[in-house]
Amino acid sequence: MTPKITLLGGTLGAGKTTLLENLLLNDSFEDNDKIIVMDAAGSIDYKRLEQRAKEKGIETNNATSACTVCDGPEAVFQQLKNYTTANNIFIELSGQMPLPVLQERLRSLGFEDQQSIYLLNPETAQLTRAVDEIPFANLIGFTKTTQPLAGVEGTIISKEEQRTLQELLRLAKEQEQLTGYESSHLHPPKGMSNKFHTVIQNPYLETQEIEATIQGLDVDRVKGYIARDAQTVLEFDKVHNRFDMKPSYRPDLGNGTILVANQGDNFFSTEDMKQKLSPLIDRVDEVKAILRIYSPESAFKEYINQAVSNNQVDDAMGAAEQFAYEQYNEVLIHTLLPAYLQGKNALLEQETNTLHQKVLQGMSFTYYLHEFGTSEQKQQYQGVVDTYKQRVDALSAQDWKTLREEQPPENITYIKLMREI
Repeated sequence: MTPKITLLGGTLGAGKTTLLENLLLNDSFEDNDKIIVMDAAGSIDYKRLEQRAKEKGIETNNATSACTVCDGPEAVFQQLKNYTTANNIFIELSGQMPLPVLQERLRSLGFEDQQSIYLLNPETAQLTRAVDEIPFANLIGFTKTTQPLAGVEGTIISKEEQRTLQELLRLAKEQEQLTGYESSHLHPPKGMSNKFHTVIQNPYLETQEIEATIQGLDVDRVKGYIARDAQTVLEFDKVHNRFDMKPSYRPDLGNGTILVANQGDNFFSTEDMKQKLSPLIDRVDEVKAILRIYSPESAFKEYINQAVSNNQVDDAMGAAEQFAYEQYNEVLIHTLLPAYLQGKNALLEQETNTLHQKVLQGMSFTYYLHEFGTSEQKQQYQGVVDTYKQRVDALSAQDWKTLREEQPPENITYIKLMREI
């Protein structure tokens, strides 16, 4: 007995992955159900869906292909071979995959028990594409709209109600003088494609720069994320002229990815796309990658080495501390300590620093020397510690008042503790 297949189709950016996530949140899946998502590479939505499904005990898989229309079905079929005992399989189609094409390919393999849902965002949908796909769906879902369409607002209509909708869409197509969607498919010429996915190498851009880069792309869909610090990312999503960007707590993700896509045979030059995305994807040597929570040790080492080479020893030690906290391993602190002590000592010798700055620098220096230094290192830098204590003793009542106003309470506590060592 073959599993029942539910196909979730729709235009780019209609909210297909979001619908699956909401179904998971509402416990709409059974224990032996499976989820397959076509071409989810670079999608933060898929990563969130995958995490949610794991929490619910539902297996998910990403069926990635070089050409969605030609190779996409085969990528799905490879996943289906592993799910022969499943009760229900939910397949989210890529926005580039025509619903009737996958339906027919599945029937040819014996998957007759099918139902299809087609999601449509009337505000951004390519109406000519929707006109030809809607007749093949059992249910139509309107998403992301507050404007009524054919008497329906943000809801699902049945097969029987589709006639009015089809007539409305065809009328809209005639009014816009658009050509109809053709089911034929062309392979892109060499150097051309209708989708492009890459990682983001330069996460230290201002929000305005990120938005300007993405908004400048004349494509059907752009989506992805970019890290802002160790725990948060900026999610971005552009569907035609609609653009949205918001912060999200995702410490599990990397520096970022971006996925660009066009529907149908609207190809673009991959080299031109790389050039347009260069502010995001070109590695800037002087920029350190953001260290995400639970990054591999190699990433911490690269970050620390680059920070030390730029005389940013506090940043380097902060990374070593983060690694120690996450991995319960202080090896990077001990490895970094000689360079850290040398760099901090150089800062303490700068005449341009104020007394307050020298006290704060000396506090950090004394703490790491006391906690992690060898007996030889403590002996070597005893004079630096003695100078720190003298500077603390020289602080006036006004100095202490200013420090309390400017520094967090824990820094004031450590200044006093390190003085007593």
